[in-house]
Amino acid sequence: MIDLHCHILHGFDDGPKTLDESVAMCRIAEADGIATIVATPHFKPGKFEHAGGDIVQSVSALNEELRRKMIKVKILPGADVSVTPELADHLTKDPFLSINGTGRYFLAELPHETMPAKWDQFLLALRQKGVVPIITHPERNRWFLNHPEALVSFVLAGGLVQITAMSVTGGVGAEVREYCRFLLRRNLRLPGLAYAV
Repeated sequence: MIDLHCHILHGFDDGPKTLDESVAMCRIAEADGIATIVATPHFKPGKFEHAGGDIVQSVSALNEELRRKMIKVKILPGADVSVTPELADHLTKDPFLSINGTGRYFLAELPHETMPAKWDQFLLALRQKGVVPIITHPERNRWFLNHPEALVSFVLAGGLVQITAMSVTGGVGAEVREYCRFLLRRNLRLPGLAYAV
């Protein structure tokens, strides 16, 4: 199993504070059957502005510690990138903000309470540059809860979404769980991908 969105790197954001905490999280992930984790520290201009090189260096150090402790989990670089007007520039300047530094897929974090105008057009326009946005935890966004079909249209137009396991199991509340079930029941698929949500 692959964990596509995890704040596993210590000292970057609101994730673990120490390397030992990161290792403990990886030990739990291994026990849960997770073999690969994409490390996705927040990238938010003015608050969290980590360079991809810093992320890659921290990923390398964590992988080395996991090898040393014989924990069979592989960490890949990435970021949880806040959607701002400068988003395309950030992705162009620093490919390691994308998943595994390929410049192809990236995690796009929208605000939790509001939605920028023409958000879907803005994100889907990035596909013309060969970049595929994956909206992170949209089920925790109040606007999406009030406009449930918006994500369906977004995925059918070529975007992707990632929902959080705790949201599916009800850990974030019944309303969020029901929205996750709505998305899963839609069984959205894109050519070449097994499941979009």
